[in-house]
Amino acid sequence: MKRTPEARTVMRGLIHHALEHAEMHARAMEDGHIADENRAMHHAMAMRSLDHASDMHDVYRSVFLGDKASQDIVVDGGEMGVVYGTPSIAEGDLKLRFSQVVAKVGKLPVSLRSVVKAELGTDNVEMIEEKLMNLKGIQERFVTLKTEHERGVVAAEKIAADKLITDAEDARLISPAEGKKLRGLDPATGAVLPQGAYSKTRIERFLDERRQSGPIADIARPGQERTVSAPQQDMTPGKPASLIRWGTSPQQSNPAAINDLAAQIARNVKGVDLNSIMSYTETAAQLPNAEGTIRTLGVVK
Repeated sequence: MKRTPEARTVMRGLIHHALEHAEMHARAMEDGHIADENRAMHHAMAMRSLDHASDMHDVYRSVFLGDKASQDIVVDGGEMGVVYGTPSIAEGDLKLRFSQVVAKVGKLPVSLRSVVKAELGTDNVEMIEEKLMNLKGIQERFVTLKTEHERGVVAAEKIAADKLITDAEDARLISPAEGKKLRGLDPATGAVLPQGAYSKTRIERFLDERRQSGPIADIARPGQERTVSAPQQDMTPGKPASLIRWGTSPQQSNPAAINDLAAQIARNVKGVDLNSIMSYTETAAQLPNAEGTIRTLGVVK
């Protein structure tokens, strides 16, 4: 035996194994699995396993504590592990021997059998197999539920993120182009961007900063169409028009003023006479939203 920590652990494990071997024989007899004619053999095997455990402990002591170590030093003070419990068997020389050896060897490293029995409550092979099968099934169901939960969380976050974007667009907090980019789409082509959509947390952070500047206002661009309501004329048959638009300002229909203006135009514009101006004006005045302008009359070239 070497004087290494690893060798020491192995030796203590072998002592533990010898005690377990002795207990298995004792338990088989105690539980009634051994016929009367074979009990002496199993009793002897149990006693020999206990002697083996005692002998290995002596070797261990001679290597680590010296050949003439004090017999009062039963267990090294730095030993880690558990004290082997004396099995519950009938009183007799076998149980007495168990008590003596267990007290001699002291704490031992836990064995696989002891761990399984402590965790599963049994060391029966069939029962352990059934328990492990059940535990594996529980684990598989847990993994399935966890996967479904994670998918649900991702879907819920995607819905929440899309709602944030839609609400921001409706409130004119962001532009449609920005909405596409937040959804992971190219604003110009609509193609999916390599970086994908923004996360809900990132969208919230972006909108919080945008709210500090307020919503986006409409900007009137040059050439943008504007709707201007024009005054409606009463088109009742036989009733003269109430308004005639000269230029951009509505003028009340005053026959004297119209005649004076037409005469002034006829004097200043070559090739235009008073009668032609008045005929154009009377005709235009009968049309809906008519505008009797100089350009409409075609007198300005």
